[in-house]
Amino acid sequence: MGCARGRELAAACRNPRPHSLRTPSAKAIAERTIQFFKGAVDNYKEEIASFGSAPTMYAGLVDAKGNLQLYDGGLRFRSAAGEIIEDQIAAEDYANWIGETSLRESYLKAPYFKPKGPVGGVYRVAHWRGSMLPIAAAFQKPTLS
Repeated sequence: MGCARGRELAAACRNPRPHSLRTPSAKAIAERTIQFFKGAVDNYKEEIASFGSAPTMYAGLVDAKGNLQLYDGGLRFRSAAGEIIEDQIAAEDYANWIGETSLRESYLKAPYFKPKGPVGGVYRVAHWRGSMLPIAAAFQKPTLS
């Protein structure tokens, strides 16, 4: 792999220090960016406090005891408040419970819980550690068979 032309870059290529420390200008840019970001964050405290906190339903896979399943379990839906709405939905019944709608502002499809419709049935898929509100009651450590 060759070095680019220019005294500063040629010297950086000969220097065995980590890449991020080779070019003083790159380090200065990174430090300025961090300072800018720290200052910008202070201007958006209200937005940061509520970012990603819209109340939605939750969906995930669980076994008969309510333990997290990653690929082979019944589908469970919880309300935004945490109540189990539907539990142990079989994979073959997926289409009876989950619909998709198109959004004007996106090329993506938006899945929803059919009984509540496209607006009230918005859900996020979350496992027990990945959300503020767990879908599963517990997680059992997998064992090798």
